[in-house]
Amino acid sequence: MMQEDWIGPSPSVTQLLQKWSDGDREAAIAVLPLVYDELRRIAARQLRGERGGHTLQATAVVHEAYLRLGEDGAFD
Repeated sequence: MMQEDWIGPSPSVTQLLQKWSDGDREAAIAVLPLVYDELRRIAARQLRGERGGHTLQATAVVHEAYLRLGEDGAFD
């Protein structure tokens, strides 16, 4: 990632991520909408480097990540 592309998390996002890491389910639910747009932008930027004709879309990549987090028990 290029330095100018990095927006960086706000302190509130950082705090929510820490709480989530500590097992706070409510923090997980609160932080995901806050980071969704940035994750989608990152995915779109990465997918631009893929071969032409691929079928992946940035939104689908982010949704898959959310599903995998759920499978890992991140929201339990």
